[in-house]
Amino acid sequence: MNPTPPTDRLEDTTREAGEGLARAVVGQVHGSVLVWIVGADAADFLHRLLTCDVRGLAVGRACAAFMLTAQGRIELTLTLLRIDDDRFAALSDAPVDVRGALDRFLFSERVELLDDARAHSVLTVQGPSAPAVLDTAALTRPGEGKHVTGYLAGLPVRVWPSTRSPAAGFDLLVTTRDVEAAHGALVGNGCSPAGARALEHLRVVGGAPRAGAEWTMDASPLEVSDLWGVTEGKGCYPGQEVIERTLALGRPPRALVSLAVEAAVDVGAPVHDASGEVGRVTSASTLGTGPTHALALVKRRVAESDTPLFVGASAAARRPRVTL
Repeated sequence: MNPTPPTDRLEDTTREAGEGLARAVVGQVHGSVLVWIVGADAADFLHRLLTCDVRGLAVGRACAAFMLTAQGRIELTLTLLRIDDDRFAALSDAPVDVRGALDRFLFSERVELLDDARAHSVLTVQGPSAPAVLDTAALTRPGEGKHVTGYLAGLPVRVWPSTRSPAAGFDLLVTTRDVEAAHGALVGNGCSPAGARALEHLRVVGGAPRAGAEWTMDASPLEVSDLWGVTEGKGCYPGQEVIERTLALGRPPRALVSLAVEAAVDVGAPVHDASGEVGRVTSASTLGTGPTHALALVKRRVAESDTPLFVGASAAARRPRVTL
């Protein structure tokens, strides 16, 4: 089922994005992947693979986590939920083989990896009225770093905070057979429906990174999102030496910036200042006659200065980014 199919009508997408900026929208996170990690050794297994302190993650807590290459580059970007002492849910927004990536490191541990992407789907509620929508729907608002269960119009859901727009919001895990009904219930409780293009525009306007766009094999998590998803001083995971060395020596050489450009912009377009190229565009979105909103990874010295930036011949104004 697909409750919020992408629309090609610009006026619809513009209206949906406007609702997300002013009130609240609901849409499906297409391409999301869910893997359950279950077993007596699940916590230790994940702890030695991921950048966050999995052993210290209490039941009912959620955190961001990365699985890195030996060179400190991003292989997986995950939201990790601890369900029970020996059961975790790992979700990725990118359509990648999470189970296969984890399975490479599974040897004699008492762990099962269960791919559940088809049985469950993720809905997201974004916008300044997102908390009020949960209240109206009689769902508990989870605090930062927490996930909670509840019932939406009688349907079981799991909810946690997420940042996919300037005002942020919440993600909801529902069974795929219930996704259409859950979507309708959220619309009935104050949300406007939004398609994939509107959700992407809200993300880029807010300056929120995405797996597969900013969090990629070409980047370090420290470049894209600083210590978000990284427990400083934690050892025992691939790429840990690179992360700790970067922190010890100062800061990574690049940083993510949010830009507004009065021209069309392509992903991959070079960003430059008076001295030459300083980075590349990683995401771009425009609606109607408004500016192109973009994210770009640029040299840190440029990101931390007021140096004028350009994409092509057009000036690129800096914009604030959401805090993850």
